[in-house]
This record gives sequence, C-alpha cells and structure tokens, in this order.
Amino acid sequence: MQLSPSQLTDSALKLVNADKLKTNAGMVLNVFAALLAFNVWYNTHLTTKVMNATITANDVWSHYQAKSIKGMICELVGEITDKEELNDKLASKVKKYENEKEELFNKGKLLEGERDDAKLRLPWVVNSLSYC
Repeated sequence: MQLSPSQLTDSALKLVNADKLKTNAGMVLNVFAALLAFNVWYNTHLTTKVMNATITANDVWSHYQAKSIKGMICELVGEITDKEELNDKLASKVKKYENEKEELFNKGKLLEGERDDAKLRLPWVVNSLSYC
C-alpha cells in the first residue's frame, strides 16, 4: 500500500507534533522534579534546624536549672551558718548565679523562638507541593 504525498505530510506532521509534545512533557516533568527536590532539601534543612535548636535549648535550660539549684543551695547554707564572712561570699555567689540565670533564660527563649519560627515554616513547605 502506497501513501499519497499529502498523507505522507500529514503523517510527518503528526510525528513532529508528537515529538514536541514528548519534549514539552519531559521539560514539565523535569521542572516538577526540581521543585520536589528543592522542597525535600529545604524540609530537611528546617527539620535539622528545629532539632538542633531544641537540643541546644534543652542544654541551656539544663544549665539554667543547675544554676538555680546552686543558688538555692548557697541561700540555704547562708541561712544555716552564722559566720558573716561566709554569708557575704554566699550572697555574692547567689547574685552571680542570678545574673547567669538571667542570661541563660534570655538565651533559652531566643533558641526556642528560632525553633518555633522554623516549625511554623516547616508545614508550609511540606504541604505546599501537595497543593500543586
């Protein structure tokens, strides 16, 4: 069976159009794959940031608790003892611990703020691609 020249041109045009469609579909798939890869990378970045900030904040709060306990012990020893010189040293230590606690409190709140900020952005990144 022989095809006429007009049928050959139509067949060739169909092949060219199919080839263009495949090329465009491939480009669209590549773009979506790149967006997905970026989303996964950014999600991992934020998850790591949340985890590191949580661990660091826990360390700071543990340090804060240790300073609090040391300060309480100094206060109790100061109440028990009658020596004025020892009481002055203990009072200065209590004041030092209170200052350190204040610094640790501010640092802990800052780290919690960073963690909470990353947590707020985390669901947006994960869910944003599912809406596409």
